[in-house]
Amino acid sequence: MTASKDKTCRVYVRNGSEFVPYGVAVGHTDAVGAVCISQRNATYLSKQSTIISGGVDLVLKRWVLPPLPTHSSVDTTTDSDPTDPSTGQKEHYLLCSHSVRGHDKDINTLASAPNDSIIASGSQDKKIKLWNSHDLSLITVLSGHKRGIWKLVFSNIDKCLLSSSGDKTMRLWSLQDYSCLRTFQGHSASVLCGKFVNSGMQVLSTSADGMLKLWTIRSGECEATYSTQHSDRIWCVATHTTMEGVVFTGSTDSSICMWNDNTVTEELEALRQTEGLLLIEQGMLNDIKNKKFDKVCI
Repeated sequence: MTASKDKTCRVYVRNGSEFVPYGVAVGHTDAVGAVCISQRNATYLSKQSTIISGGVDLVLKRWVLPPLPTHSSVDTTTDSDPTDPSTGQKEHYLLCSHSVRGHDKDINTLASAPNDSIIASGSQDKKIKLWNSHDLSLITVLSGHKRGIWKLVFSNIDKCLLSSSGDKTMRLWSLQDYSCLRTFQGHSASVLCGKFVNSGMQVLSTSADGMLKLWTIRSGECEATYSTQHSDRIWCVATHTTMEGVVFTGSTDSSICMWNDNTVTEELEALRQTEGLLLIEQGMLNDIKNKKFDKVCI
């Protein structure tokens, strides 16, 4: 699913080794800056999958995703459907089932809960809003950030929501009582993206000064700060779906960096050094006990 400054959203499906256009959402009156799509396989199997979009026109729209073909090469379009100008292939027009004015300023980010029941939206108006995914009725408003919201991420482990803001902080919100559970402070520039890692126990964050930080949720402490190869704002961070410990960052400098988690290697090296020091210390004690003062351990 993609969102664009051409005021549309598009759905792509896999066809062999490629992704081909399948659906287009037309209806926004200005650039679309955020989009999210249903997460659960069961939602797709029950043919209830939806797309939520928002952007500069301050409006949230709910689009009904047409049933995807068993094989994406199967053509289920009609003559009245639009043709993608870049490929010449037919696309479905997506049906907009609900439309609401969501915020007072640009909508920067949208996220769908893992169970597809809640949609979270974040805006330059400093507010986070939670919506019912079925009819876009407002559930609650989360306030506390002092600048605009750049990224929202639901946890797949706990009932909580992570927000990244231009006020240089991240906040962890409870989805039970909608309170702020923790505030992560330490970045020197706007926090543009956050990502749950390590089974939801830690968070990776990126900022406008090109820094990458690792946080432990329970303590709220920053465990490590990484000076990246990026020379500009880092807008996104993603983990590999199959390779554990592999992370990607994307920046305004037009580059993507791949990171490998070397925590285990560092721990083994630290253990090796500790064992070496213990052996030296024990050797010194043995020499002193045996009055071998002519030996010097370095």
